[in-house]
Amino acid sequence: YIVPYEGELPGDPSRTAGIVPVQFGAEVVRYRIEGNKALEVVSEGPKSREEAALLAREPAYGNLAELGLGVLSAFGGKPIGEILLDEKLGLHLAFGRSDHFGGQVGPKDFSGPEAVIHIDRVYVPETQPDVKVVSVDLQMGDGTSVPLMRDGAYSVGF
Repeated sequence: YIVPYEGELPGDPSRTAGIVPVQFGAEVVRYRIEGNKALEVVSEGPKSREEAALLAREPAYGNLAELGLGVLSAFGGKPIGEILLDEKLGLHLAFGRSDHFGGQVGPKDFSGPEAVIHIDRVYVPETQPDVKVVSVDLQMGDGTSVPLMRDGAYSVGF
């Protein structure tokens, strides 16, 4: 796992951007990410409205806090409903707190202790059957780009 660059250096904003879909039951919520933050929900539906209200009420929830690369699904692993285990299966992203992983967003950025959250979203067919990772690219410190995933599969060798 890694904390995506959160734009903490003056004059060097985060370039983390795109649309991040997350499936909740039958609904796919789509977040618009810019500067490493979910700025808005661009989908429609009850869960989309709920998530949009949460972002408005608690902006730190929208911080993209983690990019994790699990590989155990390639060995036949299946989700069991425990995030700390399920995230080892494949690509996962987390929203919210990142300071416990070396990032910048922590409890001070939330409205109160009860609002602090770090929540992983695991991208494997069993947890998000209607979502497929089209592409993930990593931009390195030297400006080069590494294609990490294409069409739901890792495009780099581990």
